Amino acid sequence: MKAEKRKDLILACSKKLFAKQGFYRTQISDIIDEARIARGTIYQYFKNKEDIFVSLLEGAYAQWEQAVSQAVAAIDLKTIKPVDYFRLRIQTTLEFLLADPDICSIVLSMGFGLPEDLEKATRKLESKIRDIAVNDFMLGIHNNHVRKNINIDHAAEMIAGAAFRSAYYMQKKAKTGDRADIDTMTDEIVNLLAPGIFLPESLKL
Repeated sequence: MKAEKRKDLILACSKKLFAKQGFYRTQISDIIDEARIARGTIYQYFKNKEDIFVSLLEGAYAQWEQAVSQAVAAIDLKTIKPVDYFRLRIQTTLEFLLADPDICSIVLSMGFGLPEDLEKATRKLESKIRDIAVNDFMLGIHNNHVRKNINIDHAAEMIAGAAFRSAYYMQKKAKTGDRADIDTMTDEIVNLLAPGIFLPESLKL
């Protein structure tokens, strides 16, 4: 097996175990058994369990950024309506979180109680979503689409929270065989939040 594929195998097995057992209950020996590799092999690619955990999350964040970039590249920024752009942001994040239930579980259920560097790594995606929302709001205010009196930081926190909690809700529903529709969930978030974010005339565009 080529080195890159072996590394991907280790990450895939680790992701499965972290999602199922949590960070602390997952041991290096568990990952070795799951990947069916020799003990020394894992240390050719990673320093320790913490290194595997952070590498796994960094890879997920890179994939999310790629998904966001591809979604934006597929639209015409000059003609898309402000609310439709907002909807695209929400839907892209929900689709990403739900496309990989293990990563979704790791990001949504871990963080608090971990060492500071690992907690920061776990919360990085949420921070990135907030940062993008803040930038979008600032641009929206500049273009007279977003309310000028909006608390940008608070609104960004609400959007990140709505995306994560909705993904968690949809994931739980999926486990019971009751699959929630991403389009419907996206519409619900947009319909609830958009009136408080956008100027009335922008909602009518």
